[in-house]
This record gives sequence, structure tokens and C-alpha cells, in this order.
Amino acid sequence: MQIVIGVKMVKLLISLLIFASLGWGDMAAFVEQKIAANPLVWAPYKVAAHFIHYNSKLNAQKLRVKLFSAKHLGQDVIVVFKGDRLLYYVKDGQIVRDQEWSGFTYNFPVKVALGSRPSYWTPEGEYYICRKNPNSQFIKFLGISYPNNNDAKKGLESGMLTPNQYKAIVQANAEKKGPPWYTPLGGRFGVHSAPTWMKPILRAKEKQNPDVTWVTRKDFTEGCVGVENRIVEYLFANVPEGTPILLLP
Repeated sequence: MQIVIGVKMVKLLISLLIFASLGWGDMAAFVEQKIAANPLVWAPYKVAAHFIHYNSKLNAQKLRVKLFSAKHLGQDVIVVFKGDRLLYYVKDGQIVRDQEWSGFTYNFPVKVALGSRPSYWTPEGEYYICRKNPNSQFIKFLGISYPNNNDAKKGLESGMLTPNQYKAIVQANAEKKGPPWYTPLGGRFGVHSAPTWMKPILRAKEKQNPDVTWVTRKDFTEGCVGVENRIVEYLFANVPEGTPILLLP
């Protein structure tokens, strides 16, 4: 029995080495197919398959983040993966990890919350932080420059925008200012935490447990990107206006 298992292990290692040359995704698919075809033999490798699948997605995300960062050399960037509810922050060309600030240790990506119902959609595309409001109804607010030029073009072509509204949006984007938020396209999207009145409560919770997850336990926004109190405090202090932000499915 030991010899049989040893042979199987060797075959597995050889197969994984072959697929490693093609990428994590191929490796994950390979193991999952083997489990489906012969669950009794391959069941012990199910944990490995999940690990491979997780790393496949994580590595793909990190690559996407690095490509976006390389596109904006010399600038910090933010990337949000809506489907996985994750936000990455790149500072000085590196995804922020193990950074001490204001009594907390920050490691990105961090969890986010999005719209609490399907009609509360979050835009997708490349934008920038167009304004920072320390006195909004939420705990700090980093405004996202929706609508961008692509959004405006679609709005003009569909008849939702007038030519003057279209021009105002394009000009604001060219000047890296906040575009008009009160056209038929909507606006007022941003990164924020809970309502401001909850700040003392959240501070107390984070003092008891620096890693507490409270704000992002479930989706609660109307399309904005919701983060924990300590996260928005950190981003507000470190992210300058004009910082590129990429919102992905």
C-alpha cells in the first residue's frame, strides 16, 4: 500500500510540475478534474485543490493590481474587486503590508461592503479620488470621479446627457476635478465607513479588538465602497486627491 501511495504521490508531483509551467489556474483545474473522475483516490488532495484555486485567484488579482500600478508610476493606486469584496492599496509601488499607523497594523487587501440591493450598483472602470470630505454624513469620505469620459460618452449617445453636460464631465476629468454628480448618470460614489454618529462605537470596538470586522459584515451602501473605520481613517490620511482607483467586477 505504501508503494502504491508513493507512486501516486510521484505522479501527482510530476503532473503539478507540468501544470505549474502553465499557471495556477491550470493546476487547480487539473486537480478538480481528477477529484471528479475518481473521488476515492483523489479525495485526500481536495484541500490542496482549494489551496491552489485560492492562490490562483489571489495571484491573478495581484498581477492585475501590479499592472495598474505600473500604468501609474510614481502614484499610489487603489484597486477594488467587487465580486470578491476586496480592496488593494498600493503605496510606493508595493501593496501595503505590515504597515503600522495610529496604533493599527495595516495589511491589504481588506474586505469591503457594497450596495445592499441590486439596484444599488457600483460603477466599474478607471477613476480617481476627486475629493476628500472629513465632515460628511459618513466617517470620512473619499469621492470617486464617476462619471468618467466613457460613462459620459455612453450617456450622450443614449440621450441621457445634453452636450453641455457631456462637456462639463469631460472637462472635469481632464482637470482631475470632481465631475458633475447631479446629471441623469448619477454620482456621489466614494469610499467611506459607517455613519459618523457610529464613530465612537467603532473606535471602542477596534480598541478592544484591532482586527474586528463590523462595518463590512454585510453589504450596506447605496453603491459606494464601504470599509472599516480604521481603514477609512488610514486611507483618508494617506491617499491624496487624484489617486487612480480601478473598480473591477
